[in-house]
Amino acid sequence: MKTVYLIVNPNAGTRQARRFLPEMISVFNRADYLCSVYITGQRGDAVSFVRAHGGEADLIAACGGDGTLNEVVMILEESVLQRRHDDNSPLTCIYPEDGNVMIPSNAMIVAEEKSANANIEACEAVADWLFSDAGQAFIVSGYMHSTLKGFPECPYDSIDTDKLIESDMGVDWERAYHLRDEITAEWNNRVTQ
Repeated sequence: MKTVYLIVNPNAGTRQARRFLPEMISVFNRADYLCSVYITGQRGDAVSFVRAHGGEADLIAACGGDGTLNEVVMILEESVLQRRHDDNSPLTCIYPEDGNVMIPSNAMIVAEEKSANANIEACEAVADWLFSDAGQAFIVSGYMHSTLKGFPECPYDSIDTDKLIESDMGVDWERAYHLRDEITAEWNNRVTQ
């Protein structure tokens, strides 16, 4: 029997994951997978779990919001590429050929209430380094894609970052943000009802 780790964020979206959990497990069982469930408790839990246990199962599945899915996908790619490099693993990443969604993320956010000295200059220096050639090379050496279009290096054994950018499906993130309540309602109407 094959194994699947199902990572569940019970607090995502409309908090429906627990309601559908028995059905999700049943789907995997009918497909001849032994399903182990990991419930996240806070941001970063999915990252920690996948880093520690991602290579132990035949399949990793995630149920949660965009944050949970982003954590799992990002770390899975990093973990697979690192295992291919370090252990000559047969694991592979399958990149979509018909388009993907590039999700913008911040390089750094400074919360003044959490900074003892609100050292904005130091934060700017770190951000400048992250976007420098040396900073981007450091990111790529950690099996992550550069955040810059046209950067000449890509993670070990990965698809070129510019190819991912070229196949971006072009989500209007600002519009999506402003329509988030309507999008959530329509999702709930079509998927969870």
